[in-house]
Amino acid sequence: MAPNTDIATRALIVTLKSPFGGKTSAEISEETGISVRQINRIYARAIERGFEPN
Repeated sequence: MAPNTDIATRALIVTLKSPFGGKTSAEISEETGISVRQINRIYARAIERGFEPN
């Protein structure tokens, strides 16, 4: 994970990418400036750690 991706940014990414947020990784990338690949990693790690998107 990028050293400058703080907890608030990671929480925002997970929220926006969840079904509730309804954003694609590309849309989140445009809004945050974080790469699509990094967004997908952050989301995957959240799921691995117990986040249930539904």
